[in-house]
Amino acid sequence: MKNFASLWLVVLVYTSTFAQGIFPDRVTIPKMSTVTKNALPNKTEGMMVYDSDLKQFSYWTGTLWANFGSTAASGTGWQLIGNDLSTTNTGNVGVGISVPTRGKFEVFGALGNGPTSAVFGSDGTGLSLQRNWPTIGFNQYRDGSNIQRRIGEGYAATQFFDPTTGAMFINTFNYGSSNSTSSFSIPTGVFTLLSNGNIGVRNGGSSTTGMWITRGAANTTGSLVVSGTTHNSHFHFDVAEDTYIRAGKNNSRVVLNDIPGGNVVMGAGNGKFGINSGNPQYTLEIKQAANNTGLVLINNTNFNNWELKSDVYST
Repeated sequence: MKNFASLWLVVLVYTSTFAQGIFPDRVTIPKMSTVTKNALPNKTEGMMVYDSDLKQFSYWTGTLWANFGSTAASGTGWQLIGNDLSTTNTGNVGVGISVPTRGKFEVFGALGNGPTSAVFGSDGTGLSLQRNWPTIGFNQYRDGSNIQRRIGEGYAATQFFDPTTGAMFINTFNYGSSNSTSSFSIPTGVFTLLSNGNIGVRNGGSSTTGMWITRGAANTTGSLVVSGTTHNSHFHFDVAEDTYIRAGKNNSRVVLNDIPGGNVVMGAGNGKFGINSGNPQYTLEIKQAANNTGLVLINNTNFNNWELKSDVYST
């Protein structure tokens, strides 16, 4: 009878333990979805469940659900909540450095033997941050062997700074496929800002020139076009690279060197000057429209004048 009572007690203890989900060689934790977990009432600090959506164990900190591997209970570590990873730490975050002091997020080092420290949006045409000659790569990065590549398919560009001269450069590159290295040797567009404020367009700029513009073979309307209300001025227009300086609208003026003692120099010994003539054949060629005044010389003192017209001389 005594042995029977002992056996019965063992059976009761084992059955009770089995019913609670505790086994001699394992522990069963309640399993549920994220929605069910978040809706649990009367949660107490330390409560633990298995989130079947996240495939992770979660525990209640007293204010939120945290996953194992974080220090969310302290409120300052990394927390994985759903698919979001975050931290409320008021300190700095470092990658490759144990004591980050230069910013809230500091990356020490780069990819392989290249300069790329970070890439954002690599699932499309993203951008990169590169060290040494500090560079922002637009759909461009340098791999571990320091070779330029596109992040995604499309055009690419770089903006970089030369710390040895203080110059800033912007380069653009032709269309290419994702991760390709083609067309990086010759940029299609260049903008340079020197440390003294001088600017170069399609060139490296000049320390003695405020703005230096290189025309470029494809720029048939000129190396520079200045637009007015009605008319534009073109520098180095078309194949002949003629220059047209125009007033901005009809009946406006083009004024040259209107200063005391100002001179206007034209030609270099064999040039020709045409008025109403697009292709002068003489040193001074004036084409007079019908019934218009020809060449008039005015005396600055008494304003007497003489006029030279076709077949007519008058005073």
